[in-house]
Amino acid sequence: MNGLLSRIARDLRTASHIPTPQLLQRLRLLGRRRLYAAFPAWPLRTALRRAPGVRAREVLPRVPAALSSRGSPDAIAARAEAAAAGAFTHIGTTRSYPRGIDWHDATVSPLWSYQMQYLGAVLDMALVGAADEAAAHLTSWRAAFEKGWDPVAWHPYPA
Repeated sequence: MNGLLSRIARDLRTASHIPTPQLLQRLRLLGRRRLYAAFPAWPLRTALRRAPGVRAREVLPRVPAALSSRGSPDAIAARAEAAAAGAFTHIGTTRSYPRGIDWHDATVSPLWSYQMQYLGAVLDMALVGAADEAAAHLTSWRAAFEKGWDPVAWHPYPA
């Protein structure tokens, strides 16, 4: 209990230096996270209701790899080929998902999950003209996350 009181005192001292609108926004964010975790389908249903008829582009544009800042065309092609085969590499470690990407892989760190959620593999595949593979990757992500909120997939940083 003493540790709890100490933490509350520290938090109150810290809060006294933070502008009130920032504190209110933080409380709002914490409340939303709890609400979304309790009712994961609610925020997506709300978004769909507010944007009726909105659809993603069906055809991915062809962008020359030379215009990309994602590395050399050879590096982009190698990453795109690996992603199309279901392999994802981050910080020198490769995970293979030959039966489909495990977007909820509990064996990886949150940073790893964020890297997957950036969907850089889709850009790599689009840059090398692998539109079908890029579309399959997006379809996989969509199937995993379109029906409910997820703290990593719908976090503003990777999104």
